[in-house]
Amino acid sequence: MTSLILAIKSKLLMAALSLPAPWYADGPPESRQQYEARVETIAEAIAVETARTPVWTQKRMAATVFFVFYLESRFAYEVHAGTKHPVWTQDDGQARCMGQLHISGIVPSHEWERLAGTDLDATRRCVAATMHVLAAQARRCAGAPLAGVLGAYGRGSGCHATESSVDRARRVESLLARL
Repeated sequence: MTSLILAIKSKLLMAALSLPAPWYADGPPESRQQYEARVETIAEAIAVETARTPVWTQKRMAATVFFVFYLESRFAYEVHAGTKHPVWTQDDGQARCMGQLHISGIVPSHEWERLAGTDLDATRRCVAATMHVLAAQARRCAGAPLAGVLGAYGRGSGCHATESSVDRARRVESLLARL
């Protein structure tokens, strides 16, 4: 790994571990040590895959994917693994991986099927597919601020900012300043 990838991985891991972990009424499905190891896999996958970003800088894409993942799933084990979560319904089974991606012209069914899983390869595929959707929305929303692109990502259409996408963009910019 290059020094930039290692630096991004390290900073994403620190950021992830500073955020609240998913909450479970009956206790988490993994130990704190297992959670930290899985979050390290997420940080590595983001750092490695965003080196090939088709839009933006690597750091901007890394920060954006990181917060899409966290705000869509809180890094919940079940969402990452592709199993049933007690709270998140993954859009009634239509969404896959921490990017909460649906089958579309951007993510065909044969790719969508391979997005679930907590290992590094599956997580990298999720990052790559999430980046693909973000890049497609960024191109479609050319000239729109990040909040507009994130609004389009969340809805699948339109390029206008929502209250939620403005908050997400603010979080991305804050993390970007630390990368």
